[in-house]
Amino acid sequence: MKHLNSCVSVMLCAIMCGCSVDRRVEDAYETLRQTYDNLPDYEKTSFRELTWTEACKLALAQNIELQQSVHDIEKARYEVRKVYLDVIPLVNLGFYYNKYLFGGGNNYYDSRDHDYDINVIFNLPSLTQLPMNRYTALLSLFRAEKNYDLKRRDVTARLYKLARLSALAGEQYRADCTDAEYRHVSKAQLERQREISLRSEWKEWGTLFNDFRFRWKIKPESIPQMNWRRFRSCSRKPDRLVLMNMALELEASRLRKLGITLNYWPVADVHFYSPRLFNMSGGHDSGFMSGGSDVRMDMNFYLRLDTQLKNYQALKQAKKEYSFLLDTLRNTLLDRREKILALVESGQEYEEWRDTMVSYKEFLSRMEDRKPATLRRQMEEGMKLERDCLVHEKEQVERECAMILEYGLPGEDS
Repeated sequence: MKHLNSCVSVMLCAIMCGCSVDRRVEDAYETLRQTYDNLPDYEKTSFRELTWTEACKLALAQNIELQQSVHDIEKARYEVRKVYLDVIPLVNLGFYYNKYLFGGGNNYYDSRDHDYDINVIFNLPSLTQLPMNRYTALLSLFRAEKNYDLKRRDVTARLYKLARLSALAGEQYRADCTDAEYRHVSKAQLERQREISLRSEWKEWGTLFNDFRFRWKIKPESIPQMNWRRFRSCSRKPDRLVLMNMALELEASRLRKLGITLNYWPVADVHFYSPRLFNMSGGHDSGFMSGGSDVRMDMNFYLRLDTQLKNYQALKQAKKEYSFLLDTLRNTLLDRREKILALVESGQEYEEWRDTMVSYKEFLSRMEDRKPATLRRQMEEGMKLERDCLVHEKEQVERECAMILEYGLPGEDS
């Protein structure tokens, strides 16, 4: 035993000496330093224009949050398989080394320096445990898939918002440059502000696409148009994806109640143990020897008595939590419905106001009075109208993104 302890100590010392903390941290530091040195430089990036369809494909393929959601789905699928993998017998392989430093034993086994053994354990879970584990794993997989769908919708909404606001920022810059001719605003200052805005957009695009090599831009004419009439018809009922995620919360709460209730059920566990196999190398015999009489079956059948009333209290609390969650989700649905109806009303009112302003602007351009003072007043009024439209258009983009998050883009399956 002393000899074995010495060997283990030597092995541990070798491992510790070979894994220097300073060296490993320095390697990690060098990796991060090289990553920092290779970061894209905004001044050296070139413009790249995409259509809306191309941008969607790029974002859905490369966005890091979506990739993490896909990874969560893969992990959940493995957990489903793991329920059945746990039934596969466990195989333990052992090698033992023993050496007398002084003297020795007198029997055969004491004279052996080494030995082997193989042990196989069959574990059959209880009748209630396996179905519950499988159901829980499937529920987690379903949740991961729905979370991916929600994250996909979120990425689409962020892409739409960034594309629309980027286009509006360009219009705002052009309007500011035109206005500068009459208000004596420094164009150099406007250009600096525009450059700061473009740099901020570059970081947002890069984060969305997980690619900072280009200054991304989406063709404005390819961006889908929002149909508020469609949103009005959709608002009459909750979105399936949103409602499904709420249903997952409710089902998870119900499953907690069921798990506690199953503690009152009797439990039956069955275990099979294989014979122990020895490798004999002394004397005239060699090879593996075993006997079928060594196989053991262990079966336990028992009923847990809730003498301390822990299960009773846990079940009572779980039922209350389920009831509270049901009321909370009901209030959430009511709140979402009222907000959606307000968004739809506000969105349609803006569209009507915008159409009116466009007609008014066309009316001003058709006026016959062309005196300089009148023209100047009309131009200033037109610029003010354009600025108001840009401000309200940005607010409309926020409303549109909220509706995309709730119902998805037109044409998408809910």
